[in-house]
Amino acid sequence: MQSTLVRVGHLGRNCDYEGIHFDHESYEQPSPPSTIHPELFSLENRITHGGQVPSNRTPIEVYADGSKINDQTGSAFCVIANEAITKTWKAKLSPANTVFQAEILALKAAIE
Repeated sequence: MQSTLVRVGHLGRNCDYEGIHFDHESYEQPSPPSTIHPELFSLENRITHGGQVPSNRTPIEVYADGSKINDQTGSAFCVIANEAITKTWKAKLSPANTVFQAEILALKAAIE
């Protein structure tokens, strides 16, 4: 069975196993790896909001971060509107929390 998985999933070849035919085109192919270095990634090139902010809204920027250094884990975000910080939030998490949990918590808190 493992050999069949490799042939169909990784090599893109059709294969038969115990009387069952596996056609590689019937399965989702993995996405190619990103060729953009994170430093060069420009969000403006990936997401569009039409370039206009509704007239009744002030454009804002939200920065969120989660980090873990040694046994210290934390989350934070800040909101900037009209070139001024209008909201901040931070939380110290349990040492058992991962950096990924800290990142997600910062995003969740910022959205709320």
